[in-house]
Amino acid sequence: MLLTHSHARARADAAGRPVPLAEQDRALWSQGLIADGTAVLDAAVARRSPGPYQLQAAIAAVHPQAPSFDQTDWLQVAALYGELARRSPSPVVEVNRAVAVGLADGPLAGLAVLAPVLASGELDGYGPLHTAHADLLDRAGRVDKATTAWARAIEATDSSALREALERRVAGRDRQDRPDP
Repeated sequence: MLLTHSHARARADAAGRPVPLAEQDRALWSQGLIADGTAVLDAAVARRSPGPYQLQAAIAAVHPQAPSFDQTDWLQVAALYGELARRSPSPVVEVNRAVAVGLADGPLAGLAVLAPVLASGELDGYGPLHTAHADLLDRAGRVDKATTAWARAIEATDSSALREALERRVAGRDRQDRPDP
């Protein structure tokens, strides 16, 4: 929880709009909370009996080790999510693993992880599933399918702030797709 909470000040902009991890100002992350969380994680690792919470903490600990989102060790994050999925399987863990795999090994690899979750229908109303799907499709160059997935992500998102953030992202994406007049 310390590691997760260390990002709290960077998660929203001055207007209260959500800021995605990739766009967060890491200078706003609490170094004290990161140090405290890492110390607790190190003590837990020394016990040599990892469980789901320890794995989640290990995932959270990877992010502040990188100076930027792009420099994050996504291979390590994907491997940790793989272990979490093995020890504590759930469709939500698979969504997160798909995102990490997509960043580590490319969007097609992430889509392959996400396919069974989508096919199961178990998380049909879960906005993050559709957001992950849309992002992976966009990054894979599957623009038409991504457009449909973005619409589904917006529809499945209950939070008005998150819905507005997705709508802004789609609007920006649409402007990039159109040639200048």
